[in-house]
Amino acid sequence: MLQDAETIRGGDIAIDTYKTPGQTFGTASFAFDVQDGSRTYRAFTVGGLGLSAVRGPEQVEAFIASISRIRSLTEHGSRPIDLHLATHPFSNGLTEAKDLIRSRKAGKAHPLADLAGVRHQLDGLQADAEKRLIVERQKKAN
Repeated sequence: MLQDAETIRGGDIAIDTYKTPGQTFGTASFAFDVQDGSRTYRAFTVGGLGLSAVRGPEQVEAFIASISRIRSLTEHGSRPIDLHLATHPFSNGLTEAKDLIRSRKAGKAHPLADLAGVRHQLDGLQADAEKRLIVERQKKAN
């Protein structure tokens, strides 16, 4: 069983694990380095971004805490997360990015390396979760 903040190593690859409850209480996410030519980016794959299986306000609160934790990883000094490799390509524009990747000029940053875009997505997820938290608290009160 994976532990929070555990690093899994295989050859030259190191994957950091993070508990990020929300979609389910057992959701895990992963940070790892990816190469694009001579550049290295810090990538992150979130185990679950949705709130489709919510069973009460505690789960939404956990999701909001996970979003905050992921945001802190985008502010991590020398190795910030700057690339979100989503489990569902439609959730952050991966599908649309294929044209940008094909037309990229030599020496330009990879189109998916978008720290501002990652933070913008986190802002939206948090705003939606805060609205959902109000609903879930009202349900629990009734």
